[in-house]
Amino acid sequence: RVGKPVEDLRILDTCSSWVSHLGSVAADDKVRPHTVGVGMNGDELKTNPALTEYYVQDLNKNPTLDFPDNSFDVVLCQLSIDYLTRPLEFVREVFRVLAPQGEFIVTFSNRVFFSKAVAVWTGKSDLDHLETVGGYMHYSGAPIEAIQ
Repeated sequence: RVGKPVEDLRILDTCSSWVSHLGSVAADDKVRPHTVGVGMNGDELKTNPALTEYYVQDLNKNPTLDFPDNSFDVVLCQLSIDYLTRPLEFVREVFRVLAPQGEFIVTFSNRVFFSKAVAVWTGKSDLDHLETVGGYMHYSGAPIEAIQ
């Protein structure tokens, strides 16, 4: 929906690891987006075939994304928003680096590492999780047009 050819897309995969959940994107694909990963484990990031570059950063200690404003067409936070201890700061940063008409895609499941998840997440239903993420968007001041 961003309206660009795949090879022109700039994707930021936050809380990234050994896989980016981008479908068939792999290092040997002829046409693929420029995908930057930010995650905590350099060994895992370097094995992720979808990433064209990566940075090691603990977003709980430092949620500031070291990229210029409007740098990315798509920002992903997949299966990790439930572990962020400073979600409002993180979401503000996402929308700072997100280009106009860009998309912030947050995914989560009902599986969680209880020892790592923030308290507001544990023991809640999937509907509660949707409300929590929506609250992060709202209270961060993010310029939300639509939540799907």
